[in-house]
Amino acid sequence: VKDDSLQNQQQDSTSTANLGERQTGTVKKWLTGRGYGFVARDTGGPDVFVHVRNLTNGIQSLEEGQIVEFNIIKNEKGETAQNITVFSEKSETSDTM
Repeated sequence: VKDDSLQNQQQDSTSTANLGERQTGTVKKWLTGRGYGFVARDTGGPDVFVHVRNLTNGIQSLEEGQIVEFNIIKNEKGETAQNITVFSEKSETSDTM
């Protein structure tokens, strides 16, 4: 029993240790029916996977062009955005294209 509690503590510390600094980006694609999408980081680099279960503050969906803030965690499948909040409703540049 003692080993199980130690393993749970290690898993908890690993998940929080992997959270990076807050980043911002623009929702590039959102598939409402599937509950996931991708965010283009403001800092460049590969797009980040976003799942609906990682949205915060009662948000249940995103829209392409929204500016969001998030943390990135790395797992066996790559990078995933966590703790996603909507920073602003739409990118100003998305309306001018």
